Amino acid sequence: MERRSFIKLSVLSAGCIAAGLGSCAPAPTMSTSPVEAPPRSASQGAPGDAESQDPIARIIVMSDTHFDPEVEQNNAHYRAAFADIGAMDPKPDAVVIAGDITYTSEERQYQGAVDIAASYGFTPEDNLVLVMGNHDQDNTESTSDADFEPYRRLFARFATEQNVYYDRTVSGQHIVVLGPDDQEGLGWISFKISQTQLDWLESKLAEDAQRNVPTLVVMHEPLSNTVRGSLEGQFAHGIVANDAELRAVIDRYPRTVYVSGHSHAYPDIQQIDGTGPLFVNDGAVATGQRVPDTRSYNGAFGWLITVYSDRIDFALRDFLERTWVDGSLYTHTLP
Repeated sequence: MERRSFIKLSVLSAGCIAAGLGSCAPAPTMSTSPVEAPPRSASQGAPGDAESQDPIARIIVMSDTHFDPEVEQNNAHYRAAFADIGAMDPKPDAVVIAGDITYTSEERQYQGAVDIAASYGFTPEDNLVLVMGNHDQDNTESTSDADFEPYRRLFARFATEQNVYYDRTVSGQHIVVLGPDDQEGLGWISFKISQTQLDWLESKLAEDAQRNVPTLVVMHEPLSNTVRGSLEGQFAHGIVANDAELRAVIDRYPRTVYVSGHSHAYPDIQQIDGTGPLFVNDGAVATGQRVPDTRSYNGAFGWLITVYSDRIDFALRDFLERTWVDGSLYTHTLP
């Protein structure tokens, strides 16, 4: 396994120093902050004029909502998340749901999820960015790519896009969405993205690199050996069939932030060898892991990502407690 730089979600006062995803990270304590943006901390190495800068974009990224109005916890957690987001001041510019939007890929589940988001001012046509997950194609036991096409079409209709992969610019921030478009020989859980999509991704990242701006890349599945839940022997390891090819593209662009869900593991941020792209695990909303490295699946989490010209701030939100998680505010200075 590659040497990894563990960027942050442990409570430093506990004396837990990890080179990887060690189980020594304690459960975080919850703050009592109001429903507003978390304050900046001078201890995080931000530039001297940080307080005077206006953000380019403020984006909530969450995952694994598994929405179904008939599943009590999933329904309650989804509604709680959007009620919390809707009360934030200032209001985020966009909400990204990083896959597993629905519980069993049914039209009524998509419709309910979109309607609730719209009631708080987030719509797929504007500022609700949807990403396809494995639960959004899980009504088939087939391994024929043709049998997955109806699920791709259903997703694209609710995302108001032409495909499962697309890009969008929200409040000046470029968001690139990846999705499964080559499922031949695979079941509904694993993903593969086509060479066409890989080439398209490379072109988008190259354009942003030319402009010297960061790219937010979102796919439901994590890349292996990056974030919590994706290490060898863990649930999400090897879940992307052409992991190495996708990783090679991502690694060529150090201003990339790759966000994923799928594992429901406690959220974390990793930067391999202390250089290159960031890899962000945003946990889950339906059944998020409240205590790191356990099976305590009873939380609902998401990241607030605030983009500036020279840095990106991350703050972890507990939607059920309506609090910012203590120790989770992290500033990444852009290379």
